[in-house]
Amino acid sequence: MFGATALYGLKLDNKLNERIDFDYNKGLLQQIFEADFSFQEYVTYINEPKHLVNPVRDIKLFENEFLEFCSKGPWWMIPLAYIPWEMYTFSMILEHSEYNSPIAVVL
Repeated sequence: MFGATALYGLKLDNKLNERIDFDYNKGLLQQIFEADFSFQEYVTYINEPKHLVNPVRDIKLFENEFLEFCSKGPWWMIPLAYIPWEMYTFSMILEHSEYNSPIAVVL
């Protein structure tokens, strides 16, 4: 299929990387969306390690700095943001529901 070299047990598809030639200084999401490759080539590309690009740096997902800032954070930020909202939503459902039991609302 494609010429590949092994790197720590991972196969790199050099021909695919030469053909696509993304600019890693710009956001990758739009570039991937606009790229003309098959599903198999897409799966091959996204499963290759991008953190090994020289010079070593972070990969930008979005071109917009605000979206890029919002896309990076520790894992605990997601529950921290959503749990209070879910608790509020659950309390509103309990308040305005015909069911009196929290278990009935969950079910």
